[in-house]
Amino acid sequence: YPNPTTGRFRIDLAGTSGFEVEVCDMLGHAIYTGKTPDQHFAFDISSLPAGTYFLRLQTQDRRYTRKIIHHGKP
Repeated sequence: YPNPTTGRFRIDLAGTSGFEVEVCDMLGHAIYTGKTPDQHFAFDISSLPAGTYFLRLQTQDRRYTRKIIHHGKP
């Protein structure tokens, strides 16, 4: 949240003990790949061009993909 975003967003996955994060552009190119040992993750794509991005999350037992709409700076 929030989505759409001005570039800064937060992920909260209650009940997890960490997860892998990947942010990709529309062509599938990874912009960011990393891990967090926590249930929370904050990310900033405000320096990237406005557009649609994909957020992929992998926990121990689930995989999530969400579309992130970046509408640029306010």
